[in-house]
Amino acid sequence: MAKIQARVPDEIQDVASAVIKSTGLTVSDVVRMFMTRIATDRTLPLDLFQPSPETVRAIEEAQAGKLTPTTIEGIMADIEEARREGRKR
Repeated sequence: MAKIQARVPDEIQDVASAVIKSTGLTVSDVVRMFMTRIATDRTLPLDLFQPSPETVRAIEEAQAGKLTPTTIEGIMADIEEARREGRKR
């Protein structure tokens, strides 16, 4: 049987370990389950890659046809305006 080591920030390990412990499992159990699923499905679980709420809203707007057409000139003007105002686009 292989041994796996991972570096995880302390605060993440503390919270994750508490959640795992509350289910009656150990960290080793969860890692074994995760690795087994990856090996069985031959892919990473897609639920790890959920879009942010902002991305979901943008997708919904695009699907509903609520996007405003733009040009490269408009994008560059927005970037320049943001730069002048000291903010990131």
